Amino acid sequence: MLSKEMVPFYESLVWIIFWCTIIILFRKSFLSIIEALKKRIVAGASFSLGPVSIGEPPHQLNEEGPNAVLVSDKGELPTLPAKNLSEQLNEKYNAYKTQYFVLHASEIVTKRTVPRSGRYRVRIWLESYTDERLDKIEKVTYRLWDDFFHPIISTKSSKSNFDVWLSVYGEFPVLVLIETKDGDPIWLSSYLDLPGRPPD
Repeated sequence: MLSKEMVPFYESLVWIIFWCTIIILFRKSFLSIIEALKKRIVAGASFSLGPVSIGEPPHQLNEEGPNAVLVSDKGELPTLPAKNLSEQLNEKYNAYKTQYFVLHASEIVTKRTVPRSGRYRVRIWLESYTDERLDKIEKVTYRLWDDFFHPIISTKSSKSNFDVWLSVYGEFPVLVLIETKDGDPIWLSSYLDLPGRPPD
């Protein structure tokens, strides 16, 4: 047990015990550091750990002020499409502006510590670029994730922008069916992203 061959093993064991003790004694500080790093990354700060790397916004974005458009490729200018493609994109965009949009807002009720432990309060609702279009809606039906007691739920409440409230612990896609008073049904979809982007 005390032979020279066992010395590296004992050294490794001492280091493991040392670092475990440090982590246990200062675990609250470590959690605060991890939370601060998470906030910085979500805010757009660059981050690298081994092969994993997350970039940051181009510096020119702040320098050029409002209405600046840049890509993440070292701050180079975006590539402009050919004229016929630009015309097609403009046409589609103008039609898109007259449609309905699925929006959501969320807040943390209970912070996530282990998988499925976090709780988030979420509101999903409809909007339009022109408010008058909401008056043309008869009913809105939401198809939510399978875990809900009622994954399919409808509302006719135009005063609340046809909203639905959820208590959730993770992210998922949402499918929306809009039934109008004078037209064909409209299908929309959205992805429900949450603060901190919980993976479960």
